[in-house]
Amino acid sequence: MTATATRIPPAAPDGGAPRKSHLHPALNERTAIPIALVLTALMALGDYATGADVTFTLLYLVPIGVAAWLRGRAFSWSICVLCTLSYLATAYFSPPRMPHPGFIVWNLFTQAGVFFAFAAVLHALRSKVDDEIQQRESAVGQLRHAERLTTVGKLASGIAHELGTPLNVVAGRAALIASKRIEGDDARKSAEVIVAQTERMTAIIRHLLDFARRGGTRKTVVDLNRLVHETTSMIEPLATKHSARLQIEASTTVVASVNASEMQQVLTNLLVNAFHAMPRGGTVHVEVGKANVKSPPKHAKRAPSYAVLRVRDEGTGIAPDHLPHIFDPFFTTKDVGTGTGLGLSVTFGIIRDHGGWIDVTTKLDQGTEFAIYLPQLPDDNLDR
Repeated sequence: MTATATRIPPAAPDGGAPRKSHLHPALNERTAIPIALVLTALMALGDYATGADVTFTLLYLVPIGVAAWLRGRAFSWSICVLCTLSYLATAYFSPPRMPHPGFIVWNLFTQAGVFFAFAAVLHALRSKVDDEIQQRESAVGQLRHAERLTTVGKLASGIAHELGTPLNVVAGRAALIASKRIEGDDARKSAEVIVAQTERMTAIIRHLLDFARRGGTRKTVVDLNRLVHETTSMIEPLATKHSARLQIEASTTVVASVNASEMQQVLTNLLVNAFHAMPRGGTVHVEVGKANVKSPPKHAKRAPSYAVLRVRDEGTGIAPDHLPHIFDPFFTTKDVGTGTGLGLSVTFGIIRDHGGWIDVTTKLDQGTEFAIYLPQLPDDNLDR
């Protein structure tokens, strides 16, 4: 049975990016109150010089409606409806007459108070929303880093096995030199072997530490082929532990603007899941390519072409009833203590932050393929 997962839906889970405020940066708290007071003065003058219908529509309902629209459609409609009802009631019960100058002054102060209160409410709402966005961004960052450290724990078991061989070589050669059973050229060659094996172990540990380190949010222009080779070299020991073989098809340069550490986390999550999906071992195919997509998802960033990163395993596949939930936070089919259910959720959020999406194709007892689409850049953007 074949099942194909839908693309990432517009609503992001806990691992996704927070929604941004609709308020334009230029319309902040410092400018809202002066604008409101100016509009109030214009409205008061308009009441004296023109008909109330024109003044109300142009200088009261429209500005408040626009300001509310920047905050959201629901808020906009509520403000406009309330203002309209208030105006209709006033027009119905008030006889048509030119207002007294004293009424104009009174109108100026009362309406200024209304606008001032409205601006103060916007100020409070804006501050609250900004605080909530900052807290959410911080929580998402901590969640992703916690999931990264969980992955480090999985990698450490394979790396410990990988360090065993060079450590034995270093210990053996050092023992020979210390016992003076070898001298001259033989001792020098043994010392060179020790240096080479030490450099190998240092590189292994450095890769793990780089992966575990909390990354920033800055994106850089990256060759995805190079990123794939660096990541797979780090995860090779874990593949060996699971009797898995990595087959890399990444020869053509494919350039994208990404956060390298986050993309390494995405690829590592997919590879670890692929190993777990093959309890008897097998081959995991990793492919980097390009694609022209005519109808990308609505939330995806538009681009002339897209970089595609595919990870395909030969495992058990995903059950149809599990497929719609694989990106849900804390959803896992693994045994208790072997999975957190955050790996794919975090992957979901990272790819969405990069303006991309994920397609999933699976066949029971034949395997699963995750295809990641990212906006591609021309090759000349890459610093050689």
